[in-house]
Amino acid sequence: MDEERDGFAPPLRSVCFPLLGAGRGGLSPQTSVSALWAALAAGTERERDVHLVVRRPSLADLVTDVLGARRPHRAGDGPPDSKETWHR
Repeated sequence: MDEERDGFAPPLRSVCFPLLGAGRGGLSPQTSVSALWAALAAGTERERDVHLVVRRPSLADLVTDVLGARRPHRAGDGPPDSKETWHR
């Protein structure tokens, strides 16, 4: 991806991926997220925005859980911060 960035005007800054192989491909969503993220993390600069696209909210929850993106809410902490951005 990084090699292709400057070939476009304006340069590519973000890219979206579906959960490749999940669903009809037969992979579990967990396997797809883990494999896809490992490959993307190894070949992507920090300045790049990478988005994983899913069609169902339950899969969005799974993606954030697998990647550790969601902070667990603990009893007594009060309501979760409304300014947190969890993509769905």
